Amino acid sequence: MKIARVFDAEATARLVEARTGLTAESWMELNAQLLMGLRSQDASKWIIELFVVIAVALGIASVLIVSVVQKSPEIGILRACGAPAARVMRVFLVQGGLLGLVGAVIGSALGSGLALGFERMAQNSDGSATFPMQLTLPLFASASLLAIAVGLLAAALPARRAARLDPSAAIHHG
Repeated sequence: MKIARVFDAEATARLVEARTGLTAESWMELNAQLLMGLRSQDASKWIIELFVVIAVALGIASVLIVSVVQKSPEIGILRACGAPAARVMRVFLVQGGLLGLVGAVIGSALGSGLALGFERMAQNSDGSATFPMQLTLPLFASASLLAIAVGLLAAALPARRAARLDPSAAIHHG
């Protein structure tokens, strides 16, 4: 029996059993190991993506922390000349957002190129793609927003540190 919603197969099999008294097995029962493998693959994909986001955030944060340390004398001079802490903080937040934006553009270009290259390499005997890629505007938009958000979040701590620098200490130790 074929049903419209493939993941309703279990409920449909139980319904067929209840109404007919026959034994009914769904594709989900027959392929339980495959289904478990697919679910595990999905979970591992999310874990890998999470670790990539954490690695990117740490990379951006470390670059900006080094930038704050190297620019401490300049930040101290700005603060001594009356630049508000919020403005200093904004400079580093903008820098983090720009790093995220540049990463999004480069990542989108490289990812698209690799995906399309893989699609051309993996073809069926009839020439159709074995793994067709769906590169859509919402995919690029969500990835770009995530990259920019990670850049801004990673920049928050260094920006806060820069804004809290004591002007006299920053100038003296620079």
